[in-house]
This record gives sequence, structure tokens and C-alpha cells, in this order.
Amino acid sequence: MAMQFPDVVERLVLCCAGVCLEEKDMENGLFRVSDLEEAANILLPQTPGRLRELMRFSFVKPARGVPSCFLSDFIDVMCSDYIEEKRELIHNILTGRKLSNLPKIKQPTLIVWGEQDQIFPLELGHRLKRLE
Repeated sequence: MAMQFPDVVERLVLCCAGVCLEEKDMENGLFRVSDLEEAANILLPQTPGRLRELMRFSFVKPARGVPSCFLSDFIDVMCSDYIEEKRELIHNILTGRKLSNLPKIKQPTLIVWGEQDQIFPLELGHRLKRLE
């Protein structure tokens, strides 16, 4: 939107956004998962065990002792629709991605990132900063 409507978007905040992912990042071991299939299994949990794994990736201090019945209910409500479409998106997230293809944003931009982010590593935030 910042590129398409520069006179409307005055400032921008990017928070843990994997916009600067590149296709080679998975091969180079930037992520804690070995491939996109493993990432899809974690990001689209279908069992309480998988949801616990996602919680370990998503939170610095994940909640412990959450009953499986609560996790199953969460999965039923939040993780059961459009599974194949979401899986396809995850599998295509890196295809053809290159930093050089990112549009150059001219608006002042605040980058917010967690030092311990395990889904989009801090290195991606540093890449965004270098693009300024």
C-alpha cells in the first residue's frame, strides 16, 4: 500500500514481517525447520501436540499445562478451515523470492522485531534495515 498510495501512507510500521525472505534462506539453514513441509505441519496444527509445538515457536515463554481439550477446541475453531489453501501458500512463500524484487519504500518506517523470534529470525529485520 505504501508503494501504491504514497500520498496516503505517511509512515509505516513493519512488525516481524518476513517480506525479505529469499528462496535460498531455507537451504542456507536460516530457519529452525528443515523444509517447508515441516513448517506447514507446525504452522497448521491439527493435533494438540502440534499446537504445543507451534506455541513453543511462537512464544518466548509458552504457557504450560494447557489441557488438550482446550487445544483441540482452538484447532477446531481456528485451524480447520482452508487447510490445503494455507498449505499451498506456505509452500509457495519462498518461490522466486529475491531481495532485489522488493519495492523501495520511501516513507519513514519503524521496524519492530523480537530478538528471539523463531518464525522470522532477527536477521530478516536487519535485512530490512539495510534496505533503507
